[in-house]
Order: sequence, then C-alpha cells, then structure tokens
Amino acid sequence: SDVPEPSATTGTGGALLQIPVVLGGIAIAYNEPCLGAHVQITGSQIAQIYSGKITDWHTISSSCPTGSNIEPVYRADSSGTSNAFTHYLTSVDAGDWPSSLDGKQPTFPKGEGGNGNAGVAGDVQGGSGTVGYVELAYALQSGLNFAAVQNSSGAYVVPNSSSVAADAASFPGVTADNYLIVNGTGAGAYPISTYSWVIVYQKQSNSNNGITLGKMLDWMATAGQSDAAAIGYVPLPSNVQSLAISTIMKMESSSGQPLFS
Repeated sequence: SDVPEPSATTGTGGALLQIPVVLGGIAIAYNEPCLGAHVQITGSQIAQIYSGKITDWHTISSSCPTGSNIEPVYRADSSGTSNAFTHYLTSVDAGDWPSSLDGKQPTFPKGEGGNGNAGVAGDVQGGSGTVGYVELAYALQSGLNFAAVQNSSGAYVVPNSSSVAADAASFPGVTADNYLIVNGTGAGAYPISTYSWVIVYQKQSNSNNGITLGKMLDWMATAGQSDAAAIGYVPLPSNVQSLAISTIMKMESSSGQPLFS
C-alpha cells in the first residue's frame, strides 16, 4: 500500500509491521497531441482541471486551439496513489482543492474513473484530450506523454529517477506514521512522489515461512533496489533502507521469539 495503516492497527494475526520497499513518482499523463511531450503545468492548474474550473487545454498551452476539451481521469477505486495526489493538490491549492477532497477515494467533482493505475493509463491512452495521474512506471509502459510539473522552487520538472529522489531527500524523517513526501523543497525535486509499503504480521504463525518472507523483504529493500530503475521506479534512499531493515528485524515467531538477530 502507498498508505500505511496507523501504528496501532491490528489484524486477525495481531500487530502489523510496515516495510517501505519502493519509491516512485506520480506522473500527470495526457493524450492531447497539441501539448507535445512534456507540457509545463502548475499544481494549481492541475487542481483546477480536476475541480472543473479549467476545461480547455488552450488555457494550459497556447499551442492548443480554443475548444480543446479536457477530460480528467481519476482512480475509481480506493488508492494510495489518489491519496498522495490529492494531498499534493490540497498542499498547493487548498482553495481549488479543499481538504475534504484529500484522501484515498474522494468524490472527484469532474471526470471519469478507472480501476487501478493500469485502468487510468488505459483510459488516458484510449481517450481524447484526456489527462490522468498514474505511477510513472505505468505512463512509461503505456508510452504516454506526461507533464513537467512546477515544484516549490518554481522549476518545471519531469518525473525521473533523479527528480523523484530529490523530492524524497526533502523528507529524511519518513516513518509509517509520517509517510507523505509531496512538494519537497529541492530545486530539482519532482513534487508528486510516494513510497509503497509491504504490510505483514509481526508474529508469523510459521517460523520457516516467516524467515523466508523476511529474507525476501530484505532483498527487496536492499539488493533488489538495483532493479528499480528498469521498471520505472527509484531506489530507496539509504535512511529508508535502514528503516526497512530495522522493521524486518522486529519479525517474530508465534511465541514472540525474534526471527532474526
């Protein structure tokens, strides 16, 4: 999940552990040829598109003729991507995107819904004048154009490994209770980024399976990060890798004995 559970949350198997495993950017992907590959757009403009205040691509770019209708696409399902995206909109333009529209499944004032990142990417790709927010990996896989978004320093930045890492660097104190990393202060930061977390039970009912799971998670958070760029994600910063490892070390057997030492 891109949205960790609150720290006191429990499940049928008891207390939960939440382990960061991947970092990624949320691209503003679109299907409108008159915009070119990386149209420049501000956070307020994105908020106004999704609120229905801006309806014509000509308002965003003079390269588009008047009457180039905008069709926003959003996540219809409950989504951590929506949570990060709407939190970003509220943080940059609370007037056009109030906190009541900040969350995993808000009621979007305008547009059409798609299920999952793949559904949103597909709706953008198959539509006309469409725009949607998707994890960068899905925009790249779909061959979609995506925007250069204005960051807090005033620069227009496209999401890539360097710009997402620069955003994450603005938030060194990340935890499962303090996980949002939008609108970082770095000059080269891409402002709409998020971590994804694996959620497991602290007490494992089968110790052998728990050890195997813990070793897999350790690989994902460390050595496996070398595969991140090839699939459109960004390696975890060293401090977040350390958080992942220290959390894995808290895994226990059903009797409360540590699985790792």
